[in-house]
Amino acid sequence: MVSNREGKTVYFYNSSGKLINTYSSIIRLKKAYGLTMHHKTLYKYISQGMLFNNHTFSFIILEN
Repeated sequence: MVSNREGKTVYFYNSSGKLINTYSSIIRLKKAYGLTMHHKTLYKYISQGMLFNNHTFSFIILEN
């Protein structure tokens, strides 16, 4: 069984809601941006739809 932190796709949007990039896992997202926060904290931000550095991260594709 693959854990959520290693196998949950993350969609990255700019402040206008345009899809910028897709990451196959939270770990890959963290590496790409050099984030040092715990993956559970980042998972919480993403699942609650919180803005992070003026960007939106989502586990689902957002429609404009």
